[in-house]
Parts: sequence; structure tokens; C-alpha cells
Amino acid sequence: QDLKVNGPGFVLCKVRQGFLEQTLASYMSTSQLPLPTSLASVATSATPCVVDFSSPNIAKEMHVGHLRSTIIGESVCRIL
Repeated sequence: QDLKVNGPGFVLCKVRQGFLEQTLASYMSTSQLPLPTSLASVATSATPCVVDFSSPNIAKEMHVGHLRSTIIGESVCRIL
């Protein structure tokens, strides 16, 4: 519904309630979540979308911040 840049590094995304309700209802009826969109299908899409989110460095100590941004990024990819 609305997308705004709010300062450096922040993107505000407002999604219509009806879109989320319809999407969640379809997930509930099939009992399956969709797989993240592959790069091949994004490349052939009319409106490509890039979502950049963290991938923790396994050589370093993990903390809750890594998990949070990974979950948010994966959720945004599944919604799109």
C-alpha cells in the first residue's frame, strides 16, 4: 500500500490488511508456507524486488540481533 524511506537504513512498508488476510488464509488452507522466491523467477518478473538481510557469520559469536534481522528478512521475502 505504501513504501517510504525514513532516514538512512530504514524502509517503512505498509501492507493492506486484506492482502495479508488473503495470503494467510491461503497458507492456512494448504498448511504449507511458500518457498522463498528464487533468483530466476525474480529476474523474469515484471517488477523485481531485492530484499537484503543478514546472514550470520558462523565464524563469529551469534547474538539475538542476527536472528531478529534474519527472521524479518525471510518474512518479508515470503510475503512478497
